[in-house]
Amino acid sequence: MVWLKPQGRRRMRISRSVRVTAIIVGSLAIISRLISLSPDDLQNYASAWWSLISGYVSWTNLLLLAVGFLLGYIVFRITGNRSAIAGDVSKMPAAITSSQFAEMFKQAIESKDYTSIKVFGYTGETVSDYFKYDHKYLGNMELRILNRSWIAEKADEELHNQRVSSLTPRKWDKAGGIKNRSQEPWPFPIKRTVKYYSTPPFVKAIVFKGPKRQEAFVTFYDWKELPSDGGSQFKGASLSMIHIPGESSEGQKVISYLDSQFDYYWKHKSNFCDEVLTEEKKPPRKTR
Repeated sequence: MVWLKPQGRRRMRISRSVRVTAIIVGSLAIISRLISLSPDDLQNYASAWWSLISGYVSWTNLLLLAVGFLLGYIVFRITGNRSAIAGDVSKMPAAITSSQFAEMFKQAIESKDYTSIKVFGYTGETVSDYFKYDHKYLGNMELRILNRSWIAEKADEELHNQRVSSLTPRKWDKAGGIKNRSQEPWPFPIKRTVKYYSTPPFVKAIVFKGPKRQEAFVTFYDWKELPSDGGSQFKGASLSMIHIPGESSEGQKVISYLDSQFDYYWKHKSNFCDEVLTEEKKPPRKTR
């Protein structure tokens, strides 16, 4: 698979434009020169060229010249097709930076081409960071979010904090934020549903789906056994991502695979009420 950055695509388009412009300008110059000649001058030029060719070029050389032109044309067609494939990167997956993702996310959600957004999340920060206030009033969309269970998160962070208490100044403290976001009111037209998984976070992804278009962004949480800056072992901020436009049949297949995984987790994971009930059923801690 060919991976090209946006800068590479721009250079390719500029290079192609320069070549086409040079051919057009050269052709116009030759045509204008021929038009300016009188019929007698044209005949004299033709006779002179024919005398030169017939004097120095044999039929064997002409045949070799024709074969050379044919081979050159074949090579041009092959390399031209490769350039076209490499140049059509807008339909191909590409690695992008976190800032590029932010801009492309904004363009996707404001295009109004999509009616469903599925988010593989962790703490809910992906939505709070990239969903702007105006986006919450897009009533024609349905937003589904998978976040980690704050109960499972709390168990992991307590164990981790005890183990590294003397090694890092900043504790792992995500469970409280996940729970607080789950209790925040959502008085907006866009429909939002959140479910929770208990396994460690793995995939960070967003799938946009609409009647005629689909695209996805996907990456993976960066696990650090002992993060140098402390906090959670699973880092999701400022990650590079892979953008899958969904314009090609292969891209659409990859998006369907990702979508199927979301649907599996969505079907088998708990909702907010289940989380609350599970937490309420936990026996209180004994105090000394």
